[in-house]
Amino acid sequence: MPALAIVLAGALVPIVSALSLGRWATRTSGLPGALRWTIGWVLLSQICLAILFCGLAGKWMFLSVGLLLLAAGRLARPALPRDWRWWLAAPFLFYYAVHALAPETTPDGITYHLGLVREWVRTGGFTARIGHFEIMPHGVEVLFAAAYSLGGHSSAKLVSFALLLLTAALIAGLARRLDLPTTPAALLFLFTPVVGITGTSSYVDASLACFAVATLALLLDGHNRWAALTAGFCYAVKMTGGAVTAATAVFLLCRRDWRAAILCALAPLPWILRAWVLTGNPLAPLFNAWFPSEHFHLSTEQSLAEFVATYGVPDRDLWRELTLGGYRTAGLLGPGFLFTPLALIALVRRQGRWLWIAAVVAGLPWLWNHGTRFLVPAVPFLALALVAALPRAGAWTLVALHGLLCLPPLVETWAHPKAWRLTGFPWKAALRLEDETEWLRRELPQFPPAEMLGANTKPGARVLDLATIATAYTDVTVFTHWQYANAERAAEALHAAAASDPRAFIVFRADLPSNAIQGFRFEQAGRARAGWSIAEVTLWRNGASLFPSQSWQLDASPHPSTLPLAFDRNPVSRWSSRGPALPGQFLEVRFPQPLIADRLDILRPAAETGTPFSAGVLVGERWTRLPLRPGDWVPLNLRRRAISYVRREGFTHIAASTGTEGWPRVGTDLVTYFADWGVERVAHGGGVYLLRIP
Repeated sequence: MPALAIVLAGALVPIVSALSLGRWATRTSGLPGALRWTIGWVLLSQICLAILFCGLAGKWMFLSVGLLLLAAGRLARPALPRDWRWWLAAPFLFYYAVHALAPETTPDGITYHLGLVREWVRTGGFTARIGHFEIMPHGVEVLFAAAYSLGGHSSAKLVSFALLLLTAALIAGLARRLDLPTTPAALLFLFTPVVGITGTSSYVDASLACFAVATLALLLDGHNRWAALTAGFCYAVKMTGGAVTAATAVFLLCRRDWRAAILCALAPLPWILRAWVLTGNPLAPLFNAWFPSEHFHLSTEQSLAEFVATYGVPDRDLWRELTLGGYRTAGLLGPGFLFTPLALIALVRRQGRWLWIAAVVAGLPWLWNHGTRFLVPAVPFLALALVAALPRAGAWTLVALHGLLCLPPLVETWAHPKAWRLTGFPWKAALRLEDETEWLRRELPQFPPAEMLGANTKPGARVLDLATIATAYTDVTVFTHWQYANAERAAEALHAAAASDPRAFIVFRADLPSNAIQGFRFEQAGRARAGWSIAEVTLWRNGASLFPSQSWQLDASPHPSTLPLAFDRNPVSRWSSRGPALPGQFLEVRFPQPLIADRLDILRPAAETGTPFSAGVLVGERWTRLPLRPGDWVPLNLRRRAISYVRREGFTHIAASTGTEGWPRVGTDLVTYFADWGVERVAHGGGVYLLRIP
C-alpha cells in the first residue's frame, strides 16, 4: 500500500511537527499536553504562512522544516484516556478515520479550501488573483498546504481529523478544570453529525472549535498570553472566529493585562495587513460598505448576506432544521441538542456562566449566517453546559441517546434524506485499494469536468466558471462567476445577451444647448435597493456619434474605475452602483476643451427605469439641468458583443453547464447557439461544456 503510506506520511509531518514545536515553545509553562499541542499548531501555522509569503512552498521545503522542528523539539507519547467509556466513541472514530482517508468530495473542500492549497503548492506561494476566498484568512489551510505538498488531498484532511481529536481532548481537559465529568461532553461533541463531516474534510469549522476551547481553558488557568495567541488564531482560522478574538481582547483589557491583549492581534495581523494592502479593505472580502473596493461588489455581499441569514427557513422551523433536518441549513446537530434549553440550568453555577458566555461568543456569527456549521465552535460549550446542568446519570443517558441515534445507519431514519452529513463507507478508496481517479470519476460529479479542463486547455488559460468547477482537482486557472469582480461583470454580460429581448434596453435622450459644452453629469436623487446602472452613453453631432476620447475626465461615485464601461460602445458592459441607489451617487464627464454636440443618448436596462436620475450639462461655469425623455426600446443581438467583453476581461474559455447547476439558461444558450456567439465548443464532460473564445 505505498499510496496509503504516502498519505499517512504526508499528514504525520505537520501533525508531529506541531506536537514537537508546541512542547518546545511551552517547555516551562506546565501546561497539559493537549494545550501544548494546540499552541504548536498556532506556531506552525505562522511558519507555514511565512513560507508562503516568501514564495518557497513545496514538499521539500515543508519536509525540511518538519524535520528541523522534530530535531529541535521533543516528543512524548500522548497520554491515553483512562475512562473506559471513551471506547463508546470507537465506532464513530473508525468511521471518521475512513472518511478522512478517502479523497475530498465536500463542496467547499473541492473548490476553495483545497483548490487554493493546490495552487499555492504548485506556484510556491499565494496567488496574485484577488477574489472572495483568496483574500480571506487561511490559518488552517496553510497547514493543509504542508500536508498536501507531501501526500495530497487526504493528507490535508487528516490534519483536520487530528484537530478534531485534539478538540475532544481539550473538551475533556476543560471539563476537568470545571469539576465536571470529563468524558460526556467530549462524546456529545464527537457524535454530532455536522462535527463529523467538518472534522473529517477540509472545512475548518471543527478546527475553529479546537482553538476556541483552548482559549477558554488557558484563560481559566491564568495563561493569558497563550490564550491571547490562540484567540487571535481563531480569526486566522476563519473570519467568524474574530468574535472569540475580540471578546478575549476585551476580557484581557478589563483585567488590565495590556500585553496579552496586544498579543491577540499577533495571529490575525498578517492576514489583515495582506487584505488591506491588496484591496484597501482590511476586512475584505466583507464590510464593503465601510471599505469600498473595486475588487468586490457590495451588491454581491448583500445578496449573499440576505440568503445565509435565513437559508429560506422560517424562524418557527429553524431549530428543527438545525437538529433533525440538516438539508436547508447544510448540516445537523442531532437529537441530543434538542435538550439545549436544559443547559440554562447551568447558569446558577459559576462554571455554567463561563460556558454560556463562551457559547454565545463562539456562536455569535451564527446570527448572521444560519448555516449549521457556524454553530460548531459553540457546540463544545453547549455540550459542557448540558453536562453541568444534568445529574451524572442524566448526562450519560443523553450521551447514549445522542450517540445511538447519530449512528450513520440510524441517522437515515430521522434526518432529511439530503441532509449534509457523512454517508457511505469508502474503505477501499481510503486504503487506496481502489484507484483514486476511478473512484472520483464514479463518486464525484464535479471531477470529470475538472479533468476535461486540464486535458483541453493550454498553460495560461483563464476560464470563466459558470458551472462550479472542482478546482482542487485541476491546475487550470478558474474564475467562479460570483467570487471575482471581473468574472461577475463578464457573467452578467453573458446573462444579458442570453436573456435579451426587444424590450431589454431603453434609450433616454436629451437635446443639448447650441453652445459648446464642457461636461455633463448624471446624479441619483432617489433610493432603490436594486441599484442603478448605465449601459452606454453616446454624444451625437449632426447625426454622427462622437467617439469617446481618452482625454475626457471621468468620475463616478461609487466605482469610478468601471465608468469607462459606459463609453465602450458595448451595451452588455456597464457602469453600476453595485449596491443600493442612494441620493448623491453620480457620473460625471468633463472635456479638456469645449465640445459641440446636439444630442445625448443614455442606454439603460429597461428593468431599472424605476430608479430615475437627473442630468445636467456644464456650459461655461454653470451647470444647466437637462430634461430627459424616454425614447424607443432598443432590440439588440448582444451575443457577440458579450463575448467581446468577456475576452476584454481576460478570459480565454467559458465553462458552462446546461443542467440545474450554475447558470443553466446562459449555458444552454451558449451551447445551442455557439456559432452565433462566436465561440468554439471544445469538449464536454459531466454535464459541463468547455467553450473557447477565439
